[in-house]
Amino acid sequence: METYKEIYQKEIERRAGLNNDLSIPIALISFLSTGAFFYLSNYNFSDNKALAVIFISLISCGGGFLLFSIVYLLQSYLLLTKKGTYDYLAFPNEIDDYFKKVKDYYIGLGQKEADAIQNSIIALEEYFLAAYIRTSSKNMSINDRRAADLFRCKRQILYSAIALIIAFVPYLYNFYTKQEKIPKVQIVNNAPVQ
Repeated sequence: METYKEIYQKEIERRAGLNNDLSIPIALISFLSTGAFFYLSNYNFSDNKALAVIFISLISCGGGFLLFSIVYLLQSYLLLTKKGTYDYLAFPNEIDDYFKKVKDYYIGLGQKEADAIQNSIIALEEYFLAAYIRTSSKNMSINDRRAADLFRCKRQILYSAIALIIAFVPYLYNFYTKQEKIPKVQIVNNAPVQ
């Protein structure tokens, strides 16, 4: 029974770890979205059309990967409400009620109280074993699906980062080769000539 108890505890700890792992992808998605917006707002699209097409393609790929990462992140987070909730052991008062009902059942069968208590303890151990197996299995299944979605999310973030890093090359070229528009100033003298 100790083995199943440890598995149950590890799955509860794994759930907490998966919940904590959500913050890094959220921060990376925010950072990459900000970077893509910065690129787009500061790029001069009129200078080199071929380079602009390459730049837009890379930004679009990065944005698409970011959208997929958001979908996987939401799937991992919303899996709790969509595919079921985690199972836990019963509350102590429920376990105590179960023990009393089993003890009363054995006493009703004509067993002495000491034998009824001993049989109730055995039944309670069997109950715990079944509960550990049931809850651990369900929690493990949920954790496995959430971990897979988080992995997919992180992979899409990596692809997006690669696309945006490559997009930095055309952005940098555009930045250093863009022609500054010199404002034309016209001096108008409305004063009469004397």
